[in-house]
Amino acid sequence: MPYPLDSNAPSSSSPSSQSSSSPCGCTATFCPAPPPPDPPYSDPGQVTNPGSSSQNSGSSSSNSTYTGNPVRYSNGEIRMVAPRLSMRGFGQRWGHTVSYGNRIDSDYNGANGYRWFIKELPQAGKDGSGNIAIIGVVNDAIWFNKSGANYIARYFSQETLSEDTTAKEFIFTDTRGQAVKFFSYDASIAAAKQGQFKSLTDPYGNTWTPSYDVNNRVTQFIMGSGTTTGYYYTYYTSGNNAGKLQYVTLQRGSTNVARTEFQYYDTGDTHGNLGDLKLAIDQTWSGSAWNELGRTHNRYYKTNTGVEFVRGLKMTLRPEGYARAVAASLDPLTATDSELTPYADHTFEFNNSTDKRVGKEVVNGTKSPDTSSSSSTTSYGYGYTPAAFTGANGWTMKNVETLPGGDTNTVYSN
Repeated sequence: MPYPLDSNAPSSSSPSSQSSSSPCGCTATFCPAPPPPDPPYSDPGQVTNPGSSSQNSGSSSSNSTYTGNPVRYSNGEIRMVAPRLSMRGFGQRWGHTVSYGNRIDSDYNGANGYRWFIKELPQAGKDGSGNIAIIGVVNDAIWFNKSGANYIARYFSQETLSEDTTAKEFIFTDTRGQAVKFFSYDASIAAAKQGQFKSLTDPYGNTWTPSYDVNNRVTQFIMGSGTTTGYYYTYYTSGNNAGKLQYVTLQRGSTNVARTEFQYYDTGDTHGNLGDLKLAIDQTWSGSAWNELGRTHNRYYKTNTGVEFVRGLKMTLRPEGYARAVAASLDPLTATDSELTPYADHTFEFNNSTDKRVGKEVVNGTKSPDTSSSSSTTSYGYGYTPAAFTGANGWTMKNVETLPGGDTNTVYSN
């Protein structure tokens, strides 16, 4: 089971005299972000940059551990959170939300492609020391250190984790009294099911349980009784991407509401590796047919050279940028990178294939369908300098962010 390499924990930071603003950042090995407003499995609302009022603001945030577009200052981690489906009901806000991890310990091969995590199918990841990370959105993992038979939350998090060795499950309880159970790592449990989502019990005692198929894949998650709310998962059954999610469908009772179709790169494809998430197609049910709402397209690096690492996220086009590219007579799936960049929401370059920190990002491609018009993008650069921690007034990472106008924003993290 994968886990984040390092994330933010509550701490202090101070900008240098060169800074144009004073954002804070922090870092520690195997530690979580400050707890999100809602538990990582219950609120799939879009959060690209916590602490910023704009999703793609084009500027740095002055009150966040992230830049404005959305990179964590302390470790170069991308925050790419994309809600595909969402619905409130039975006291829950549930959906299908994916997040991408560039700073994880291995190439996690999940149902939605390599390095993509599903918030509403949370996991209990385990490191080599037996410590547990509860992962919904990968950036917001909540870590628990194993101490004998107990698990102690890091950085004073108020959530709790316990293990029932008889039932062979972990029980994660949030500050509202809501409990999520996960299959444990007992040897009697199939490897594909270890650490996976087992059930959700709300503060009032209502319990909902996902259904698994013979291949240990979730096939449905239904909440309520009578007229239910259900999410239904369909997987590819043939080809090189057999076993990957093809459709996630939201139904109210037995009536279709919305769904997302997923497509993946195959062997030999130009812009991604086998199993990388290529395309998400959002659709709504008209009563007789599925109507397309928009497409999100991702591209990835294929080599471990220079600014690249294999499966590193190179480019993302959200529905508006995708539609503008199509209106300009481009096929976003076959166009060259240089043709597509003016329409992309995010383009990333990395320091190297070892630390996988973002070194440069280009955001907010706004070229219009009129191919004679100029494109408008905004570029940011990041330079990281690690140091040994020397106490409360020391720092472990310095990040010099180069802003579009050439000014710099220096952030010290401890």
